[in-house]
Amino acid sequence: MSAQERAQAWAYLGMQRAAGNSHRGLDHLLQPGLGKEGHMEQALALPSPYKPGTVTDPDLRYAAFTMAVWGPFIEQWREQQMQLLLKLGEAVRPMTEALRRRMPETVRRVAAKKDPAMVALITILLRWPDRRLAVEYVEGHQIVGHIESSGVFRSRGGREISEEELKSGFMGQEAVAFTDALMSRQPRKDSADIEKLMAVETAKGYQSDPVSVAEMNRRYGEGGWRPMPLFINEEAGGKQRLIANAKGGGHNAWTSEEETLFVIAVGFAADATVMIMEECIKMHLPQESSEWTTEQLLAAMPGWAQCGLGCDDMKDAFRQSPVAPEHQGFNVVAFFAPSRGTWLFSEVYGLVYGMRSSVLHFNRFPALAAATARRMGGSATGSYVDDFSTMDFLAARGSGQKFANVVIRVMGGELGPEKHKPSRSQQVMLGVNVRMDAMQESGTIHFEPREETVHKITEAAKDLLHKGTCTPAEAAKLRGTASWAAGNTFGRVARLGMRALKSRQYQKENTVELDEQLRMGLRFLVETLPALGPRSTRILGPTPRPTVIYSDASWPENMTAEEAVSAGEPPRLGWVIFTPGEKPKGFSMELGKEFTSILFPRKTQILAAEAVAVLTALVLTPELLEGKELVWFVDNEAALSSLIRGTSRAEDVGHIAACAQLAMMERSCAAWFEWIDSASNPSDGLSRDGVRDQWTIQQGWDLEEIRPEAFAKVAEYLSHEKVVRITGLAPTGPVLPSVTD
Repeated sequence: MSAQERAQAWAYLGMQRAAGNSHRGLDHLLQPGLGKEGHMEQALALPSPYKPGTVTDPDLRYAAFTMAVWGPFIEQWREQQMQLLLKLGEAVRPMTEALRRRMPETVRRVAAKKDPAMVALITILLRWPDRRLAVEYVEGHQIVGHIESSGVFRSRGGREISEEELKSGFMGQEAVAFTDALMSRQPRKDSADIEKLMAVETAKGYQSDPVSVAEMNRRYGEGGWRPMPLFINEEAGGKQRLIANAKGGGHNAWTSEEETLFVIAVGFAADATVMIMEECIKMHLPQESSEWTTEQLLAAMPGWAQCGLGCDDMKDAFRQSPVAPEHQGFNVVAFFAPSRGTWLFSEVYGLVYGMRSSVLHFNRFPALAAATARRMGGSATGSYVDDFSTMDFLAARGSGQKFANVVIRVMGGELGPEKHKPSRSQQVMLGVNVRMDAMQESGTIHFEPREETVHKITEAAKDLLHKGTCTPAEAAKLRGTASWAAGNTFGRVARLGMRALKSRQYQKENTVELDEQLRMGLRFLVETLPALGPRSTRILGPTPRPTVIYSDASWPENMTAEEAVSAGEPPRLGWVIFTPGEKPKGFSMELGKEFTSILFPRKTQILAAEAVAVLTALVLTPELLEGKELVWFVDNEAALSSLIRGTSRAEDVGHIAACAQLAMMERSCAAWFEWIDSASNPSDGLSRDGVRDQWTIQQGWDLEEIRPEAFAKVAEYLSHEKVVRITGLAPTGPVLPSVTD
């Protein structure tokens, strides 16, 4: 999936990923140079950017089409397909056994159940681009140096690390020096826990018995191996996972790749359901149903089309993928063993968590398995690393999930039976509650964090507030859990409280005491995160036309606010709101000292003024925006980017942008921010001459001049305790450079 396709997927789920001038965002909705009349004409005809059905995954679309074709009989068809797949496995068994005999001993220890012959056969049948996966299940994966493209994931550029560079810069004396420095470190406080977890891993046969540095030198020679220190990551639910610090060991820095990973997110549940419903409508409802209301579609949809979600998880996933024997000396983990009072080292035979190359190598298997399930069994399956999720008709009685699991097993993958979650209308996917039970009543799917996840986040934040300290590691851990829950459920607004945690995570100062910004971020997690409602995603029915808004600000060039007023050119805001079916409404307002008092001193405040125009409209004209989907045009690119992200490098502007996100949440509206060239901006006149602007008067809009004193309400919102608790105090730091229009 390309960056723009990913941005469109985000849009469908109610989030704008980036501005139109970013490679991470969607192209601009309209081209520049249209002029005011031309721009209005085209903007008012735009569909909502949040419309469903925009994901362009052809495999997933094919699975949805197959499900619509077979409908309530899909289970019987999948059973036939499954039997044919199993017969293929039997047919290649002699080749499978021959290839397994060719596996080196260290490869066989973790990949003995892999079926490279079946992987190769499926690769040929699907015309799958990854032609080396089957070979690497026999020979093992190379894990450092240059990793060639599999052809599956998105291509990326970058410098290729040569074998010569690897030998001179990573191995040899560099490796010896690193190992010596590692063994001189003070043991970690959790060393005893690491030693216990290592004993469990060793008992499973995934790695060698821990040995001394002298033994490692005997096996590989001095400088012929390089270890990675271990640390513990505690996952949701309290599970402890050993992570190899491949960054600290230098392994990640000495790895170059030709592609970057893409996996599904929790929004996959909505993507798949939309495609299934679209194909069912095309197949089973009359052509005129494309014009029907949501209520009409819900009444006409066949009962067997109700969907459910099933989930599975691979067992010890990374450990099922082998390392090439010639790279075994790079795949060594190190830990201090309190029971023996020394550092020990262990060769890991499978991929390790924490190594850059492990992620790409491992995910080649789930990507192939998901594609096979979609193409051969019509299973709407997707993978997030080792987690598989399958959307299916409830009437199919879990046959889509069953087929996907057979595909995984026939290729030699191993699933964890205890993690199997059968298909149902309410399901936990990637730590998020996905609720499809209301789809037949409202045509929507709801996403909300698990109650225990919210509890874990709030309790962790309370603990930090109580003790008054927060280390960078604690900030990283809490931010990771909270950001995942927030981003997958509440959208960007729920990440407002994360800024202070991010600053603490990456701080250069050696301090752990809570500052006021961090206290506010933690209070957000305690007080506001639990109160945010579930995020709804529309699955069925027409997308409502958006409300179109244009806003602008004027600031006389090279003048302060006082100088501008003296010159008879006071700074001014203007905005016009086009509500479908209603007469447009235009507003204008002078800016005075109430505005400049909340900002850093600068010669010109045009960036802040452009941003505050949006917040002012939300605060002073909320009744026109409540519950609406908005397309909002702004002609200042810096302000536009800040409004989308809810933050800015200019702290005062960042505070305004964060408040705008919060105000939209409170008004249950979602804005898609778009750039417009100034000459085409219909609110330009309102921001310069106010309601007396002749072009504006000629449009016949309802116009209102808002008194400057009304900005006090905006300033009050910016400094209100509930807002400050979430976004942080209005800044009091150093003067920042000005940004011009």
